[in-house]
Amino acid sequence: MAPSTIRCLLPAAVALAILASCNSSSSSLSQDLGADFGVYEVVNLADGSYQSYITIPDLLTNPAYRTTLMVFKAVPAGTCQRGQQVGTFGYQVNEPLGTITMSRFYIGVFEVTQAQWTLIAGASSTPWTSALAQTVAGAGAIAPTKPAFNLSRDAVSAGLGVAQARMAFPADMPTGDQWEYACRAGSTTVYYWGDLGATPTTTAATYALVNETAQGQLGPQEVGSLTPNAFGLYDMLGNVWEWTKDGSGTGYIRGGSWRDSLAQARSANIVGLDEATSHVLVGVRLVLTP
Repeated sequence: MAPSTIRCLLPAAVALAILASCNSSSSSLSQDLGADFGVYEVVNLADGSYQSYITIPDLLTNPAYRTTLMVFKAVPAGTCQRGQQVGTFGYQVNEPLGTITMSRFYIGVFEVTQAQWTLIAGASSTPWTSALAQTVAGAGAIAPTKPAFNLSRDAVSAGLGVAQARMAFPADMPTGDQWEYACRAGSTTVYYWGDLGATPTTTAATYALVNETAQGQLGPQEVGSLTPNAFGLYDMLGNVWEWTKDGSGTGYIRGGSWRDSLAQARSANIVGLDEATSHVLVGVRLVLTP
């Protein structure tokens, strides 16, 4: 069933208020995604309907945005750095400096949560409950608003296929360029908050859950618990690795995880992983693809 179309009109006097919604038979998600005022698109994972907003004041206080709804935010068109300078912290040979030029697109504000994944792929799709996952991440890692993890890229593709067939869910994994562009949010430093600096662990703890900042915590934390990047995206680094659409046979994951070091959780870092491998440290973030 195709998603119901909900179009939002912007009153001139309240440009920064939440958009009031109205039904329209002539609009489409493609039109909404191309509109200048659609800062957020919020998809209802029960039926695929969506709504456009300028602001979402209760984004972090309303649990629906991390359970039954999925929030995507517009990333502006532009050009940013790709890769990292030779000799800087953590640099790898597969990270040569370059540029990314990107058109405007929508990416998830949060990593896909366990509650969201079961609505996308079905209630029986709960790989984070496996014995291995529980041994590594602990029972405390299971919670509706914590990221879905132990996902293979094959499982992500299959789950999105189920959602597409059921409710025409227009989402996919980001490309590597989309991911890095969204992660950097205009930055040219090792991390989107800067370089290592004098107190790297203290600074990183504000933005990312990694081995150095976990302070003994086992498993990922609730999405959106820390400070977002300049685009308003949470946990782009740390918490769980995120699959991208790049690669064939071998896929690529980005961003590091709660169990990885700061050297792994860099904007430029690219790690290969077999597409069929369900890894305890790996989840996903989605983009809209009208």
